[in-house]
Amino acid sequence: MNKKIALIVAAIILIFSGSCNTEQPENNASKDEGLRIVSLTPSITKQLILLGVEDDVVGHTSYCPEEKLKNSELVASATEVNIEKIATLEPDLVLASTLTKEKVINNLRKLDITVKYLEMPKSFEAICRQMNTIGELAGRADKASAIVKKQREKLDSLQSTIPKG
Repeated sequence: MNKKIALIVAAIILIFSGSCNTEQPENNASKDEGLRIVSLTPSITKQLILLGVEDDVVGHTSYCPEEKLKNSELVASATEVNIEKIATLEPDLVLASTLTKEKVINNLRKLDITVKYLEMPKSFEAICRQMNTIGELAGRADKASAIVKKQREKLDSLQSTIPKG
């Protein structure tokens, strides 16, 4: 049973990390122009890139894939967030997770900056829900749904190769 769980977890990681490297951004004229996003979590940044909104990301951490973020500035390290820098970027949305201290989130909100707190996903279903949430926030709900559907199909295909019993 533990081998099955380990295999499924490994498959989930491979599926989503592989998608980040192979999925091409979609040009979508109906997307919300001018959306300014700060991502304080590398996994969320990767999901934004997968959704094709990397040009909307104006702030990121030192662990985010900077080579994909041409319009973005470094606003945080692994342990420290530069609240003043974020404020000067005038973001429409800051995406944070359990990696971000509650005090930082509260201080950003005191500056009237919209912060969306997302729990770190602990299962495949939670990853799918998070992708859909980020897709809605970024104006790419349809793209997020398509990605989730594709990943579910890949997982189903992989699970069908696991011997039963």
